[in-house]
Amino acid sequence: MDFDPLLGLDPDFLLEREVRLSASAIWDLQRRYYTDNADSFSSGTVPLYATTNPFVARAYARLIAAFAEDCGDQPLTIVELGAGHGRFGFLLHQQLQGRLRVPLRYVLTDVTGHSLDTWAAHPRLAPLIAQGSVDLALFDAEQDTAIHTRGGATISPEAPCGPLVVIASYVFDSLVHDAFRIHDGRLEEGQISLVSDAPWPTLDDDDLLDRLSTLFTFSALADPAVYGEAVRDDMLAFYARNLTDRTFSFPVGAMRCLQAVERMSTQPALVLSLDKADNHLAQLQARDSLRMTMHGSSSMTVNHDALGRFVTGRGGGVLLSSARSASVDSAAFVLGASAGARLKTTFQDDIEHFSPGDYLALYMAYTPQPLAANLKLMRMAGWDPRWLGEMAASMLESLGDASDEQKTELRAGLVKADAQRFSIGALAPADPALTALRAALG
Repeated sequence: MDFDPLLGLDPDFLLEREVRLSASAIWDLQRRYYTDNADSFSSGTVPLYATTNPFVARAYARLIAAFAEDCGDQPLTIVELGAGHGRFGFLLHQQLQGRLRVPLRYVLTDVTGHSLDTWAAHPRLAPLIAQGSVDLALFDAEQDTAIHTRGGATISPEAPCGPLVVIASYVFDSLVHDAFRIHDGRLEEGQISLVSDAPWPTLDDDDLLDRLSTLFTFSALADPAVYGEAVRDDMLAFYARNLTDRTFSFPVGAMRCLQAVERMSTQPALVLSLDKADNHLAQLQARDSLRMTMHGSSSMTVNHDALGRFVTGRGGGVLLSSARSASVDSAAFVLGASAGARLKTTFQDDIEHFSPGDYLALYMAYTPQPLAANLKLMRMAGWDPRWLGEMAASMLESLGDASDEQKTELRAGLVKADAQRFSIGALAPADPALTALRAALG
């Protein structure tokens, strides 16, 4: 018999008890968090570097250029979901210059109006908006079925675009999930209970998300046809046959989003997801429990394996990076067609060969290096301003022994880094080590 995690728990501390995960109040609280907290990114509460660095922007630019070639000479629309601070849109737009041979429309979207106002006033984005290559739109990734931009454009099933690329970085992990468990060969549904750190919690409490803990319990399903839809119910049956005594999340919100995206394009749509994710069945088998992470908002590990099966079950194509990252994993979902030859090759070269997760692991393991090694890392990183700032002190120490060629490369690299700087919130104070490095180079 399972241990009951709610046994002995004071009911006065429960916000909700044993609710189907997708029906939980946690999702409404999360939506309210992003609506009410315009500074969630500038304050550092919500993580962002893993998916918004120049390395990822360069890899995505190559994928998008390959997809555009596979689709022929047609104008391309890119929609970034949950673009938040706007930094990645700026970096990707920059990387796409000179790579695309077709007209580009880049649409930054978010669920909150304050994001759009911030983008419109940002000195890096305002010129791109004025020239018409970047547009802005309110869009709820799991509820809306049409995009209406501030520039007056509409993308919808009634007014579809041509080839479409959707960027979903750290988005699917925050959309609605369900939870299931395979126990003794049977499929069980997960329920969530929300426990506050103070008695008598209500949905109106300030900072409620920060004060909640989550508990999962499971119960037998009376009807194995959970969704009444062949593709999703067949996926659950597949997991029941192929997983042994394991729990797993089921990304119903992301599936709903993919269905909406597919109807917005008359041509194939490419969805690029970079997230903390399980890409393959073996990862699901290795996961021993479900966990909801609280970081101002809340998120769950995305079941990319399920999204892949959902897409292929609807006639699409899927490319998934190997299961080797402990941080983020990459996926490319092609809706309405199989993946094209150029896209497959580029995914192998620019994602699988050395992935965004590999890059993040290298960045996180960095220790001060000699100048020659630092320059090599900067070449690979595309002169990432953040990493350059962390290298500046060791570069300055090595500068006395630097060759003229190294100094020339470093000067040019500083210019490249400056071109990619994108402030979020109030301007950060100048980095003393980087300022000293600039001065020493003259």
